[in-house]
Amino acid sequence: MPEEEVRITLRLPASLRDKLLASAEDRSRSMNGEIVERLDWSFDRATDERANLLKLVHDQDTELQELRERVKNPGAEIGRLKQLLADERDANRKLESIMEAQFDVLNRSTDVLKSASAQSQQQAGIIESLCTIIFSLDPSPEVLDLTKRISKAAQDYRERYGVQVEIERGREEAAEVQRLISKADALLEKPKK
Repeated sequence: MPEEEVRITLRLPASLRDKLLASAEDRSRSMNGEIVERLDWSFDRATDERANLLKLVHDQDTELQELRERVKNPGAEIGRLKQLLADERDANRKLESIMEAQFDVLNRSTDVLKSASAQSQQQAGIIESLCTIIFSLDPSPEVLDLTKRISKAAQDYRERYGVQVEIERGREEAAEVQRLISKADALLEKPKK
């Protein structure tokens, strides 16, 4: 059953009437149909805006209630934050302990590598010395050729696996790790205000 229609008289500025007429023509409807459509839309829009406004008010009210609860018992919030800070400090101390242990392992490994490399260098030097002695004995061509190859291999080994480069690299890495540990210590000390 169609809704009852009511006739009303409406006064409009001429410019608004012209806009309504142009819009009605663009949409192929009567001026009355255009006015009814626009009025109906404005009520729907108002309902949507009201619903959005109510939701916004509700959300803000909820947030305000949460803030009031925190303000009512600031000690609990402060206690929670202190516990979080203490937990973070404990985690940082554990991390520092792990890093120190790794630093110790790195130092020990460097010492072992230095020792092994020094022994290998020493053995290569002994081989070179033995080759020099063999050269002085005026050996056969086959022994001379073999001795030259052994001497060359010992020299190549000493040049290729020289310990100084590795020791310097290890020292640089150890210094960087120590710098990072110091930085972490400084960061841990700041929150104690």
